[in-house]
Amino acid sequence: MNKKQLLKYIQRGEGAELECKLGLGGLPKDIWPTYSAFANSNGGIIIIGLKEVNQSYENVDGIDVVKLQKQFWDHINSSHVSLNILQSDDVYPLRINGKSLLIIHVPRALRQQKPVSINPNPYIGTYRRNFEGDYRCTKQEIDTMIAESTNLVRDHQIIHGFNLTHVHDESLKRYRQRFTNLNPTHIWNDLTDLEFLKRIGGYRENQETHEAGLTAAGLLMFGEEYHIVTQFSHYFMDYREHVRIGTNQRWDNRITSQTGDWSGNLFDYFHKVAPKLLDNLPVPFQLNDDCLSRKLETDVHIAIREALLNTIIHADFNQNGNIIIEKNDTSFTFINHGVFRIPLEKAIRGGTSDIRNQTLARMFGLIGYGERAGYGLEFIHQVWHKHQWLDPVIEESFTPDRVKLTLTTKSDLKSSLLKNDGYVRFGAINKIVNKLKMHLSKF
Repeated sequence: MNKKQLLKYIQRGEGAELECKLGLGGLPKDIWPTYSAFANSNGGIIIIGLKEVNQSYENVDGIDVVKLQKQFWDHINSSHVSLNILQSDDVYPLRINGKSLLIIHVPRALRQQKPVSINPNPYIGTYRRNFEGDYRCTKQEIDTMIAESTNLVRDHQIIHGFNLTHVHDESLKRYRQRFTNLNPTHIWNDLTDLEFLKRIGGYRENQETHEAGLTAAGLLMFGEEYHIVTQFSHYFMDYREHVRIGTNQRWDNRITSQTGDWSGNLFDYFHKVAPKLLDNLPVPFQLNDDCLSRKLETDVHIAIREALLNTIIHADFNQNGNIIIEKNDTSFTFINHGVFRIPLEKAIRGGTSDIRNQTLARMFGLIGYGERAGYGLEFIHQVWHKHQWLDPVIEESFTPDRVKLTLTTKSDLKSSLLKNDGYVRFGAINKIVNKLKMHLSKF
């Protein structure tokens, strides 16, 4: 890769994951908001030694890479930065045509490391990155990072003032019926509703304070919507279906949690929406093992249901936002509030699970859903590739924190997860790093 090709690649990639600095007078002070922003977003690359010329970039003379490296390591390990998340090989020189660049690869911080701040007060020195550049985080964003940094199971916390009277009886009855059907001899089938809720994590007693009541998961799973919103003010479940081409009607079918003619809780939402998502799926004819009867449920059905469940159990119900599920003629869209708790690459590979709502996941698991914990996205990708459909597209955005999964049932020649529309483009960082290191090895 020659200089022109490298600079063209850099120019094409600059945005949410690439920042270029001049660096003639020493280490630029404005790299530190970028360091914080990359760490608290999806990572990125800082290149020192480039200047913009006619909307392109050229490397400049006079860059003392050794001096810049020392200044960088001295500052990042000082009290001015809350945490150094870099390894030694994340900072390295790159020489082009006798001129030097300093490459700084900033990985995405683990949730336990956030917020990464450049001030002792995180509410002053915490930044994030969007396509327009670095921005200072709001108090709500920082509060969310701090809450997410702990290993506390948030949906297992007792909700003050909520008890068995706040449970929608029919929802709990239907849940127990499904549990009994799957486990006809289980000893929990003879328990009272209160004792049963305790076993599944919906009701808890604090042994130290003696406080008792519904957990957050218990309220979300079995409560009524008008009770749920008193604790989770942004709670709103939305299903939208538009499958008839040529109609003027905006939605052929819509379900929301606030209509008042049903409970509005998560258990009932899941069981209302799942059949509609699975209806008339474009899947091939398949026979059961007996080679006589048709399979009523295929891997596509399981993948769609897994996507719906993942949307629910990974949502942050404390944030401003709502769950939106959309079904169209050739696509399914799943949107939840809250960002990824592990790097997307790990989630797709499978085997690593960091569920935001562990108690909700357990409740669904007890009635036969979510058996692929840690492998949900991997399974969905495998199914879509098997049917030669367009790759699943995953987008993560901030303010508000949101994850969007789009599954398209169209044939694919070549597709990618990368997006260039203002959202984080997963995978771009590794491509930049590998290309730069490959170039460096030639000198």
